[in-house]
Amino acid sequence: MATARGDGEARKPAITRSSQPDLAHTLRRAATTPAATWEAAPGADLMERFDAVPSNHSPHFAPDLSTVAPGVRTLVSGAPTYLVQNGVAC
Repeated sequence: MATARGDGEARKPAITRSSQPDLAHTLRRAATTPAATWEAAPGADLMERFDAVPSNHSPHFAPDLSTVAPGVRTLVSGAPTYLVQNGVAC
């Protein structure tokens, strides 16, 4: 389904949180949480532990700082492809 841009051209609709699994958020949260936090999290299985680990909007969330630079590089390098594939950039 195309959406009018106001200039007569059509573009792809934006990918929304409801249209795609929240895999990126899950991977980011799993990869940036320090190992000690995972080890201390209560739970019988991975999903219970995942629910016990603070999310990135929690005041208790403290990412492993060694993951910040590689994470930023990954996001920046992937952004142009995402934008082109979704009709946002040429």
